[in-house]
Amino acid sequence: MATHSLHRTTKSKYWYVSYRLPHRDKPDEFRQYLRSTKQVTKAEAEKAARVIVAAAEKEAGAGTDKGRAIYAVLQEAAQLAESGRLNLAMGTAFVGKMIEASGGGDFK
Repeated sequence: MATHSLHRTTKSKYWYVSYRLPHRDKPDEFRQYLRSTKQVTKAEAEKAARVIVAAAEKEAGAGTDKGRAIYAVLQEAAQLAESGRLNLAMGTAFVGKMIEASGGGDFK
């Protein structure tokens, strides 16, 4: 499942969920989303956020077990890349994890 965060502004009584998914047309890029949970308490907003993010992941193709496993690897790689800590060896390891998660066999 995609990581998400909850936000609330002083101008709104509702909590908002922020999350990232791969861009539909550019698979090497991610897109940031911000959606209202339409909830006023943080506990209820967290429940609604999980539903919103799960539905968005399913629509993006991360709804199967294999898809979720591959998507989790992509998220981890993206976080390292954003922080400037992703290197060639780690990238190769991530590709291997994705191939193995897809059922393509061991990557060596």
